[in-house]
Amino acid sequence: MSLRILIFDKGGPFLPQLNDHLLSIVAVICLSIPTSASAESLYYNRVSQVVEVSSGKFRDVYDVFSTLASNGFTLRLTEATQGKEFDSGNARISLDLSKIAFDTFRHREDSGNDNTSEIYIMNLDGSHQTRLTANDAIDDAFPTWCNADIIFSRYESDTNQFDIYRMSTTDADMDGNGDNLAPIIQTTADEFDPACSPDGRKIAFARTVAAGDSKIIVSNADGSDPVVLTSSTAICNTPRWSPDGQWIAYSCDHHAPIQHLRDISNAASRRLSCRW
Repeated sequence: MSLRILIFDKGGPFLPQLNDHLLSIVAVICLSIPTSASAESLYYNRVSQVVEVSSGKFRDVYDVFSTLASNGFTLRLTEATQGKEFDSGNARISLDLSKIAFDTFRHREDSGNDNTSEIYIMNLDGSHQTRLTANDAIDDAFPTWCNADIIFSRYESDTNQFDIYRMSTTDADMDGNGDNLAPIIQTTADEFDPACSPDGRKIAFARTVAAGDSKIIVSNADGSDPVVLTSSTAICNTPRWSPDGQWIAYSCDHHAPIQHLRDISNAASRRLSCRW
């Protein structure tokens, strides 16, 4: 009998690629802040240093790390330039286990906008870090892989809302953005936390419908035929697919985070919980 593993971080669940499926047994593991995993390693962001921002005031700086499951060896994968110590995080490993996508604030001073983040990709050892978005006044965040492409949340400065975009990991026209960059989910609401199904045909994401109320939505990969999975009034986010595409794990905050598993074929759900 194979082991089925469901891992939760403080922001919500994620389903590591060492899973084969989630049908009858789920081992629930509560970790501090991991964000992605393969059979060999965990990839996560944590505090790497503390810097003084003004006289007597300090802040934590986050970077992306990997830890080998076999021996606990930990490697720091991102490191900001001295004097520009800004956060990197939301690491996601590609389906072929060759690349990591992440977002970073390392260019915030270049843009003059303290809230600007950009999407990068890198090798599993942190080498060849390549910038894929270059939008000085726009927040690009929460990247995730969809086959060989990346989908992510983009804050639109003209509408003051988040939409979901898709792009390639190449930049043939050298414009500073991934090729074929285009919106796939763009409404009058905020859409964020996208996650692509293992076969690349569906996308799960969160949509804010009112103050204190966001739903988990599943649509086709092009944004068509959206279906609402959650009905309760709560802040639901961080949807993650099981490797067989049958289950979606997500978190809903009913005054405290509660984790859920949802079978998308028959709407059956299971409530799980991690406490810190």
